[in-house]
This record gives sequence, C-alpha cells and structure tokens, in this order.
Amino acid sequence: MAYQKYLSSIYASFNLQETVHHYKERNSSIQVTLLDSKRAFDTVDHIGLKIKINDLGIDGNLWKLLDHMYRDLKSCVRCNNVTSRFFSLERGVRQGSALSAKLYLIYINDLIDILSTSGKGAVMLDLNVGCPVQADDIALISPTFSGMQCMIDICYNYSVKWKFEFSPSKSQVLIFSKRTETYRDLKLNTDIIPVCNSVKHVGIILDARFNSTERTLAACRTIRSVCMSIIRMGVHPSLLNPITCSKIIVQLCYSKGLYGCELWNNLTKNELLLLERTHRYICKYVQGLPRLTRTDKCTSLLGWIPIESIININKLLFFGRLCNMPSKYLPKNVLMSRLLVFYHKCTENNFGFVNDVIQIMQKYDLVGHIEKLISTSYFPKQKQWKSIVKKRVYEYEENILKQRLDSDSDFEYFKHIHNSIEPHRAWTILRQYPPLNFQAKFIISLCALVRPSEPDAELLLCHKCGFFYGNAIVHILIQCCSVAPTRDLFWIDLINIGPIEFSATLHAMEDIYRYT
Repeated sequence: MAYQKYLSSIYASFNLQETVHHYKERNSSIQVTLLDSKRAFDTVDHIGLKIKINDLGIDGNLWKLLDHMYRDLKSCVRCNNVTSRFFSLERGVRQGSALSAKLYLIYINDLIDILSTSGKGAVMLDLNVGCPVQADDIALISPTFSGMQCMIDICYNYSVKWKFEFSPSKSQVLIFSKRTETYRDLKLNTDIIPVCNSVKHVGIILDARFNSTERTLAACRTIRSVCMSIIRMGVHPSLLNPITCSKIIVQLCYSKGLYGCELWNNLTKNELLLLERTHRYICKYVQGLPRLTRTDKCTSLLGWIPIESIININKLLFFGRLCNMPSKYLPKNVLMSRLLVFYHKCTENNFGFVNDVIQIMQKYDLVGHIEKLISTSYFPKQKQWKSIVKKRVYEYEENILKQRLDSDSDFEYFKHIHNSIEPHRAWTILRQYPPLNFQAKFIISLCALVRPSEPDAELLLCHKCGFFYGNAIVHILIQCCSVAPTRDLFWIDLINIGPIEFSATLHAMEDIYRYT
C-alpha cells in the first residue's frame, strides 16, 4: 500500500487500527509488529528487481527501458573538491525518481502475497488483514505469538533470499491486551524485537493502552510551533489581512498538527479542551485580540468553527472517500465489514472509526446516508458529499452560536453586531481598503469588548474627560471628548466606505445602538 491510486498512509493505518478494534470488541489479545527495512530503497538488488519485473510479464520497449536504467551503473564520492574513483552500483533504485517507489513495491510484492496466504495473520470476518504495508514499513498483525513469530520468520527468510535487511532495533512490537500475561520474546533471527507501549506508524501515534493524551499534546505543540514559525517568517496580522493570515495558518499548521485526526477515536473532554485552547489562542492572536476575550466572539468574528467540528469534518470526508473507493480495495471492504458488525450488533461494545463516525452523523443528522449505503450501495460522490457535510456542520454551529447569544446577557449588544459564523465586515472591507488597517482592528477590538453594563453597577469617572459613565464602549464611541478627533476621523472613514443610505440609517439610530 502507498504510492498507488486510491491509497495512502492513512488507509494503511485505518486497516491496522480497525483490525485492533475488531479484536478489542471481542476481548481478544492481538500483537502488532512494525518491521523497519534498513535503507530500503538503497538495498534493492538490480538482478532480483529485473527477475521480478520479468515475472510480472513486462516486456517489449518498457522492459528495454527498465533494463537500460539499471545496467552498468557507476558512481563516485566527492568531498572537499576531491573525487573518488568510480565504482559499480548493483543495488538501490534512483532516489527522487517517480518510478522508484513503484519498483520497490514490485520488489516486495511477493512478500505481501506470502504473508497473506500463510494463514498466520489476523482476520476480520472473511478478510485477511494480517499485513497492512506502507512502502518500506511492514506491519504484521496476529492474535497469537506463534503466528506472529512465523510471520516474522517469513519476512526474515525473504530478506535473506532477496538481499535486503530488517533492522531489529528499529522494529517494534505492540501488544494490545486487557489481561496481564507473561509474553514470549519475538525474535528477528536471533535478535529480540523490543516491546513498546507507544509507537509511530506512518506518522500516526499508536498506544497499546489506548491512551491518546500523548498524541493530543503532540498535536497542540505542533500547531502552536508551526504557527509561531509562520508568523516569524512574515505571515503576521500586522502585515497581512487576518482573513489571509488565517487561511495560511489553517492550511499549514492544522494540516500538519491534525494529521491522522480522521482516526482519532473517543477523544476525552480534557483532550478536546486542550485542542480548543490552542485553537482559540491562535484565533485571538491572528486578530490581535486579548487572551481573555470571549471565545464565542473571537471565533465568530473570524468565521472559525470549533476545532472539534474541524476534526469531525475530516472524519466525515474520509468516510466519504472510503465509500467511493472501488470494492476491490481492502480499506473499502474493511469499512463495510465494520458497518455490518455495528448494525447487526454482533458485539456488546463498539470501538474505532465506524463507531465514531456514526455518532458524528447522528449529531449532524446524516445517518440516512449510511442506511442508504447499506441497503442500496449508493453514496454521494466526493464533491457532493463535501458540500453536504460542510453545510450541515456550519448550520449546526450557527444554531449553537445563536443559542449562546440569546441565553447569555454578555452578548446582548454583540448579537446586534455579529451573529453568524463568517468574517466580520471590517475584515472583508479591509481586503479592499488596506490603508484602513488601524480602523478595522479598532472596530474588531470594540466588537470583542462590547458588553452591557451591570444593572446595579456604580457609575465610573472618566479621568480623561471628567464625566461619569456606565458603559465604557458607549462612552468612548459617543461621549468622551478626549478622543473626539480620533472618533471624528473614525466616523468619517466609516461613512465614506458605505453608500448614502448607510449614513442616513446610522444617523437615525439611537445612541445606544449607533455603534453596533
């Protein structure tokens, strides 16, 4: 798997994790061994590669081309302007070549076939799911130690025959079990493969104890660090429009920090809180708002939804890609098997991706699409599904926001200013009129700070103008004479931007609502 159409690293991890959850639901132990190839692409034997290419039936001009590419290759080493003598190359595929990855898959394809037909790997209903492979990272899954050792021996013998090596020190074993047992050592030839509690598989952290806190903390650190790096490079709200700045940050930071979030199952409240705090911090930083600004205000002013909803969108879109995948691929068959197990209630408890996705679909009223998939095999195409998902998620978040605005007295004024999840007009106007950067930020700051006065609150004395006030925002925008020149310029710029009808409407409003 990998370097193939419809397949990527996330699908390899999906197959592995769903297999583990399949056995977990049945209270069964299962072992996962991750074998690491030593310098995988550098150790491909040219003669062996040509034998395998020939066995595939490749001939004619294509065979001549491949044969010529890997015949009589020579190389040398250059260091400090000193060049060594040329020496022959009999191993390795060309680094950086688009064809190299395909040739490596051809080279190890027989190993995958042997493992699949060995009968020692894990099974899910009628599916053989014992060896999900991603390029040079081979994962072996077996419910028994004897079966796992047999699969490791198959890999070792194959590597000896075809002249490449696995690294015992970099290979790792994960044991998923609720029972406390004495486990035997698994060996690669004579070297013991270390047992770990947490490892990375294709960039996604797996934990034998199903503890995802480490993964969540790593995601938070990644999002923050990448965001700060981008800002130091010049993507700063003082230089760019916050809308543009936020798009760049989301594209670069969140895609890296939330990598593999499609397979994050059963996130705890504490984990979601950690992610949301990071999300809110970046949202406030991009807009130049204080850290204590109300979250509902700062996210809606920029048009952001909670990070939990972003993760849910990624999960639903990944589900759509699986459903639209041709049935000959293993991930599609794994998905359908898990769906059938869930709907026919074959187990008392359900875990994993399918259980998570169904709960998300119930939340956004999308369950009908799963029922239609099971009964008729129909599912919307990817573009249509993406549109459906985003529409439902944003409608749900809009309703939540409106409920918050109506139920919390702190939003009594704010709901007249901004009551939807979309960038505030000040930010969108700033894209057309960049010189109004200061004025736009001033408006956003006021929007974030505005709140009604407490009914029984004492009046405060303004040390600038000497008048008493109850609401600081109203006082600054309408009453305080100390900021009169700045206020006059602000209103002039605001009126000049809009049509004459806007000026008339603004003038006719009562003072208490004029600034909204």
